[in-house]
Amino acid sequence: MPPHGWPALWLGVGALAVLVAELALPARRQTVLPVCAGLAAVVLAGSLWLAGQAPVDGFTRLVFGLVALAAAAALVLAWPQLDPGEPAAFVALVLLAACGMGVLASSTSWPALFVGLELLSLSLYVLVAYRREDRAAQEGAFKYFVLGSAASGLLLLGIALVYGSTGTLAFPREPVPASGPGGSLAAAGFALVVVGLAFKLALVPFHFWAPDAYQAGTLGVTAFMAVATKAAAFAALARVVRVAPGAVLPALWGLAVASMLAGSLGALRQRDFRRLMAYSGMANAGYLLMALVDRSPQSMTAAAVYLAAYAAMTTGLFAVAALAEAATPAGAGPLNRAGVEEVARRAAAHPAAPWLMVLFLAGLTGLPVTGGFVGKVLLLRSALQAQATGLALSLVASTAILAYPYWKLAYRALRPGREGALGEPGEPAAGAVGVAGQPGLPAGVAGSQGAPGLSAARPAVVRAWLALGWACALVTVALGVMPPWLMR
Repeated sequence: MPPHGWPALWLGVGALAVLVAELALPARRQTVLPVCAGLAAVVLAGSLWLAGQAPVDGFTRLVFGLVALAAAAALVLAWPQLDPGEPAAFVALVLLAACGMGVLASSTSWPALFVGLELLSLSLYVLVAYRREDRAAQEGAFKYFVLGSAASGLLLLGIALVYGSTGTLAFPREPVPASGPGGSLAAAGFALVVVGLAFKLALVPFHFWAPDAYQAGTLGVTAFMAVATKAAAFAALARVVRVAPGAVLPALWGLAVASMLAGSLGALRQRDFRRLMAYSGMANAGYLLMALVDRSPQSMTAAAVYLAAYAAMTTGLFAVAALAEAATPAGAGPLNRAGVEEVARRAAAHPAAPWLMVLFLAGLTGLPVTGGFVGKVLLLRSALQAQATGLALSLVASTAILAYPYWKLAYRALRPGREGALGEPGEPAAGAVGVAGQPGLPAGVAGSQGAPGLSAARPAVVRAWLALGWACALVTVALGVMPPWLMR
């Protein structure tokens, strides 16, 4: 394995260690220790990446850090829903998926790219189907698996065509010319590779798996897919596009415009929170694709800022959704597939959750003093410098369209309806009491018997969700007021 793969190797070793250690753990600590071990492995790998122990460029190091943070967030968000009988399986799958993402993001050869993509894909297929008793989860995972297998086949065919035209399995150092011997074969191969990676980014028209898969997974799994998969796939796509023939670039324009507009328009019709986040992710993937049109360092800097902001804002929204689940009234059941308004109304029972939600939605809308605003300004500037006026206008139009579902969600959180599950605005849910001094959380939050799989450490987990939300809020604002440190 090349030197830049050592941090990812630690994640793989951590996954095996968690599985082996589960055999010796006492039953009463089987949920706590695997999660803590998984967090330790993620922190170690992330520290190696961010400390510069891997000889990679700054953008790839940023992606490594985002993958590590997303994996840690996934473990924290999914903690209460782990199967007490086999919690190590979930932790190991998250670590293996993060390992694949690290290999994919840092790949400099076609075999490494394919191995990383398959490792993360196989792990995510099982994670989406983690709730084995839930038929909807099985259906979403099956759709994801079928479409993902087709995309992997196309990507492998593209790699074969590129290898046949270039004669090497390593990425070329310079863009491959579209003219001359093998030029058309190379262009076709690169186009198929782009299609395979576009599937992982949920770019339109390769997005059909995303709403069902997002809706099928637990909150932790969905947040992990929404952030880490996009970051790793975009890093790999940037490496591929950098050496692709110029004939492939017009296709990127089409994918970017289609994703921005179809994602934002599709979000208008969504009534489920996770499906809304799926369509929002499509539009945001289209924004990132703008940075690849001119293949300049300035554009990649813009993509880095926006990718970091998107990761913070999206992870924060899922942390707020977890707080909303914690504020579920007794007997109402967990928020496995809840409507947008129901998530907002339940979040209103928590004193901090509505304001955190407003901040993250403001960032996704692109309002000032948030990282989303700075990232979109930088992307617009790079598009205008590349004379891609159509892409700039598409970003503005998509942002304006998405503002409606975003702010509808924010309004419902700040002013829950009179008929809502939580009663009048400002009133906690019936039967709700405070947890750790926080009003509005249900009485059964500690060792709840109403929601399967909730851990006895639930109050600590709720505080961890709140801390995660505030950390994401801090990053969102920091990127909005002092982005130069990240740009350097």
